[in-house]
Amino acid sequence: MSDKKHISRRTALKTGMTALAGGLATTAAFAQDPDAGKMSKSVVQYKYHPRSDGAHCAICTNFLPPESCKLVAGKIDPNGYCMAFAAKKKAG
Repeated sequence: MSDKKHISRRTALKTGMTALAGGLATTAAFAQDPDAGKMSKSVVQYKYHPRSDGAHCAICTNFLPPESCKLVAGKIDPNGYCMAFAAKKKAG
């Protein structure tokens, strides 16, 4: 006699559909909130002006033109600066 439990096709499909629906709901929530999972400006000490050495959002690898960031929530000024700054590598 086998120790394996029998799972009906109906049960397997219902379980799979429930998991799929949960995944789609999560995806839809992130699609509706583009800032989901991002840090607040206060956490990264965001400033609306460049750093004294000229570092600013427009030359950061995390900046997404025209006014967004991969890591920081909200509208980002290209001339701003924060602690998550990472300079783009120069071509060549």
